Amino acid sequence: QQSVGTLKMQALQPQMTALQEKYKNDPQKMQTETAKLYKESGYNPASGCLPMLLQFLVIFAMYNLFNNYFEFRGAMFIPGWIPDLSAGDSVYTFNKSIPFVGNAIRILPVIYLISQLLFGKITQNGGTAGAGGTSAAQMKFLMYGMPIIFFFLFYNAPSGLLLYLTISNIIQLGQQLIINKIMEKKKAEMGSPKAMTV
Repeated sequence: QQSVGTLKMQALQPQMTALQEKYKNDPQKMQTETAKLYKESGYNPASGCLPMLLQFLVIFAMYNLFNNYFEFRGAMFIPGWIPDLSAGDSVYTFNKSIPFVGNAIRILPVIYLISQLLFGKITQNGGTAGAGGTSAAQMKFLMYGMPIIFFFLFYNAPSGLLLYLTISNIIQLGQQLIINKIMEKKKAEMGSPKAMTV
């Protein structure tokens, strides 16, 4: 549904640009005409926000779960690498602490970062980037900046949380590849005004 909405937004982009140019000195009129265009095309600009909000709620809940649920403390996943799901993985420990990362070299945050970057790249290749007039700089930040920020935020997070996020990313990668193929077929249907209201 989110990908279909993105395709609708991409199809509306030329009309959006024309409205922005026509009413650049009248923001209120531009807002009214934009809302009218959205209504006529059957596009809801808020439709892409809900999945992101739900994802943040799940991350917050999982973080608390792995930090506070007693059953995960000391629960081993891979001996020698992830001995405790409630703590970060560690392949080497330093005597001194390094800013932003602490005193341990961890592999799971790196795997998580790679999975996030791959997902962003595949999403972009599938034509879901650049919708809504988003600038190239904003897209680069979302594609590269946010995963790097999350890398440092989650570097010392419980390994159980990072395993969950990484596996979730890998599953979404597979789903996105399938969606990309389906969306390629949908793009032809979205070309006509009648298809926009479907």
